[in-house]
Amino acid sequence: MMTDTGTSTIFRDALAFEDGDETWIAWPARAAVNGVARLDLHRVAADGQLGPATQTFAPAPATPAIFEEIAGRTFDGRRTVVARDTAGNFWSLDEQTKLWAMKKALGRDDAVCTDIDANSLVLTVDSPTTGLVGARGAPLSRYDLRRRELLASSVFPEEMVSCANAYVRTASGLEIFTSDVPGPVTTSVDAFWRRGEQDQWRPLDTPRTLIARAVIAGGDELWISGSRASIVLLDDEPSRPEIPPRECGSIPLSLTIGRLVVARDGSVFAGGSGLPATFLIPAARP
Repeated sequence: MMTDTGTSTIFRDALAFEDGDETWIAWPARAAVNGVARLDLHRVAADGQLGPATQTFAPAPATPAIFEEIAGRTFDGRRTVVARDTAGNFWSLDEQTKLWAMKKALGRDDAVCTDIDANSLVLTVDSPTTGLVGARGAPLSRYDLRRRELLASSVFPEEMVSCANAYVRTASGLEIFTSDVPGPVTTSVDAFWRRGEQDQWRPLDTPRTLIARAVIAGGDELWISGSRASIVLLDDEPSRPEIPPRECGSIPLSLTIGRLVVARDGSVFAGGSGLPATFLIPAARP
């Protein structure tokens, strides 16, 4: 049974990221004051209540109000938080000063991605200084905050250009990457899988069409945004690393999926565009 969560304006313009067992809401201030804009970070308690605000600041007009994605993770008590804004700029937060700094202009090539209006692009934190970042009309790249040029390498040797992409790494080391690839007439969707960075990326074939908006893992099951307002389910067998993930079903929804999030109890939140705009899919019970 799926629950329609309805539409809500409570978290309008807000962003969120998961940090281990914690969820954080990033809430832009309404306006800049004295040339500085504020972004409030709130920890979400288990009962859904917001904790006290951690105030962070960035120079205006390049403000957190135009951040489109944020990611964070704590390592040995120190948290790394990064963001990408609507212009394709990459930002990082200094946890001590609470100041945001623009690290690199990644850009966005709208001329290449003329028939894609989604801003679904990968942004992860994998270590205190590294992670993955996608840019519109550019390849998925690995960044390193210690490097002056920021970007360390492309995830794909052939530097595949993406207009939108999604990525997940499971606990067993399986990686799934989907990408909207611009073509001469229209955009196609490519999907790949591999088991660890030493493995080669291989095409992931599924009977149903995927779209590069969201992919998540729950145990050995993968949930990927599919065409025609659906979620495509894949099953993986880590004990058989030579076998690719296989499609095992789909869940039809009445929205075009933009985001999938696994809750602590195993249920899945699906958000996107449509009426209604959000669904909560309860966890399967044994």
